[in-house]
Amino acid sequence: MSKIIYGLYEQIINGIINENLTKVDQELIIKDTQPLDSAESSKILADYLTRILREIFDYIEDGDAVVRDRVNLCNGILKYIGECIQKGSFSFKKDQETLKRVKSFLISQDAQILLSLVDKQKQADQELYPALKRP
Repeated sequence: MSKIIYGLYEQIINGIINENLTKVDQELIIKDTQPLDSAESSKILADYLTRILREIFDYIEDGDAVVRDRVNLCNGILKYIGECIQKGSFSFKKDQETLKRVKSFLISQDAQILLSLVDKQKQADQELYPALKRP
């Protein structure tokens, strides 16, 4: 019998989980599953991909090029989504506004992170501004 951890899961049945489930003697377990609900599927699948992408990004290791390569992977995924919108794949509507929005998510090659914006004209913010500067 395969080593399996019993408990509550509430996670997508992927290839790894499915393989482990098939190895377990079905006479010895109670397995509760249900189809993915369309109302919750957006959040559940996004959370699933977030965990996977974080792990995949850790596989990309090449010194100075690691950030560039991770950015390129992100942009490649976004470009693929844009192509799907243009083609109407995966039930996407061929919508130019949605396509324009997805293209606006592309990350520039210098991969900057916006840490803060401070209005220099306001006195209260001027007192706060030095505290926002990073060393």
